[in-house]
Amino acid sequence: MLDKLEKNNVTKFAGSIRFHEYSDVIVQIAKTTLKSKFARIAPEGGRYLEGERYRLWQKTGILTITAKDNRGEILRVDNGKIQGSLLSEDIKAFQIFEQTLELEQAKTQKSQI
Repeated sequence: MLDKLEKNNVTKFAGSIRFHEYSDVIVQIAKTTLKSKFARIAPEGGRYLEGERYRLWQKTGILTITAKDNRGEILRVDNGKIQGSLLSEDIKAFQIFEQTLELEQAKTQKSQI
């Protein structure tokens, strides 16, 4: 339904609802990812993970997700305050990534047994 609203020029409203519904989930996925073996130490401090579409970065009370399609920062958590703008493609990408991360963690745990 949100995609239909967005296509019918109700983009700001659809984006607000999407962000409200999914931002906490995306934040949790990002935090879990940045605690995984895939994350690296960032030159500017903290930890990061950089892929083809996004860069995740976290240091103390700040977490950012930057899209590499010229939209820039799409989500920012700064001392508990969440702001940003998510598209449906972002949500789908993070849901798929979460499933992939869970599979990798299961493989790692299985190989340690």
